[in-house]
Amino acid sequence: MSNKELGKIEIIVSPIKRIVVFESTELSIEEFFERIRLMAMTGQPIALNWSEGMVFIASPYQPDSDVIIEQTLKGTIFWGGAHICLNAKVRTYQKTWWKRSSNN
Repeated sequence: MSNKELGKIEIIVSPIKRIVVFESTELSIEEFFERIRLMAMTGQPIALNWSEGMVFIASPYQPDSDVIIEQTLKGTIFWGGAHICLNAKVRTYQKTWWKRSSNN
């Protein structure tokens, strides 16, 4: 390979086409952020997802079979579960949930 060929990189953007959620729990905004607060106290990383006025936390489904891996490569993502708050778009919430309790 010449130096010119080494410098070429192909970048492919392939968006997710479908998400399959096996279990979901719908929570009020207060319950949702209480759950976040408790997760933060464990030191566990938290990734909040936001889409169409809905905030959610998802737990990935482990791809342990050729079928799941093949479907993932085709654009279908599998989540074992999700905690969902549907009314997050129309309400605001004070940031008091972020403060750790005095017991910690």
